[in-house]
Amino acid sequence: MIELTPAKENYIKAVYTLSRQGDGVRSLDVAAALGVSKPSVSRMIKELQQKNLVERTENMQVRLTPEGRRRAAEIDLRFYAVKNLLTETLGVDERTAIVDASFLEHIISPETLSCIIKHTKEKEGNRK
Repeated sequence: MIELTPAKENYIKAVYTLSRQGDGVRSLDVAAALGVSKPSVSRMIKELQQKNLVERTENMQVRLTPEGRRRAAEIDLRFYAVKNLLTETLGVDERTAIVDASFLEHIISPETLSCIIKHTKEKEGNRK
């Protein structure tokens, strides 16, 4: 599996989130979403293309490859699992939980993630 830095994961997640509204996304939209310059986006997109995680469409938009979508979904799962644990189990306010989950999603181990998901499912089962 390709190791990704937190920065690369953030770019993949931004493309993933923005592409929910259509097939491809503009580099300008990625730059705005991440608060970075368009040249920074161009450099990172080239690196992600080399790793076969994104590709350019005919009209130069950016879209995730199947592997990129799979990785982005994993990143998204980590984020929401941590955010939900923080808000629903620990009572952390939503804004703080989003900020914290945005950092923790990059460092959480698969074992810890599995335990969080299991805990969340058990908690949901007890509510029914």
